[in-house]
Amino acid sequence: MKRKRKWFIVFAGIICIALLGSVGYDAYKKNFTKSVDEVSASLPEVDSAGEQEEIVNEVKVPDEVPNAETEGKDNQKTLLPEAELPEPESLEPIITEPVIPKDIYVLPGQEGEIKCYFPDAVEYIWEYYNESEKDWKSASDNPDIHLTGDTDEFNRSISTLIIKGDENDGLLARCQVSLPDKEEESIYQASFNVLPFTASDIKNISIDTYHAEAGTYISTQDIPVVITKNDDSTSTITGLSSLFFCAPRMSPVILKKMEKSQWKR
Repeated sequence: MKRKRKWFIVFAGIICIALLGSVGYDAYKKNFTKSVDEVSASLPEVDSAGEQEEIVNEVKVPDEVPNAETEGKDNQKTLLPEAELPEPESLEPIITEPVIPKDIYVLPGQEGEIKCYFPDAVEYIWEYYNESEKDWKSASDNPDIHLTGDTDEFNRSISTLIIKGDENDGLLARCQVSLPDKEEESIYQASFNVLPFTASDIKNISIDTYHAEAGTYISTQDIPVVITKNDDSTSTITGLSSLFFCAPRMSPVILKKMEKSQWKR
């Protein structure tokens, strides 16, 4: 009897626990559902389709996608202001000794240069004598003649008449120099001469003893040059073209001109 009562009490306790658990779960479910409903009610109503459309509209696609390579090149186009370079200083002539046009002699096939310089010259006008017309003509009218202006090794601005062509052997040229202190122009005449032998015919070139006062300007065209040919015959020429003085330390201008010359030294 006692054992049956004991099992009855245990069975009744299990039933009570089950009932209490069911009642507690229902109460919890009602409270949770109420809480969710309250929270949802407090939020504004949103149309899901409209929300998606709004999000898509907010994402804007750029017209052109930036390219890293192109952007880098564009950045390189931004240049710094150009630095102002100092103007080159004008070099004053070391000497102002005038250069008078003189007769020149060249080898066959070579060009010849007749030069003129005066420190105060305003203008140089070059002409050549036309044998067929027996008159002086402008040097610019002859295709075998052209003018140039350059500085020599002494920084003098030299006016140079360059003549080419063996057919111009014996050509006469003159330079009219306009000076500020003279009303009339000074005229200087010189000739272009082609030697009757070639460089292969020359055995030796020598210069006899030459004396000059210290401090004076000496041009190689002022010095008589003795040319000895292969047959041992000699010719003395003053005004030999492409002849230069030699020294251990040469001016770069002279060295450049010596490279173009065909003369033996």
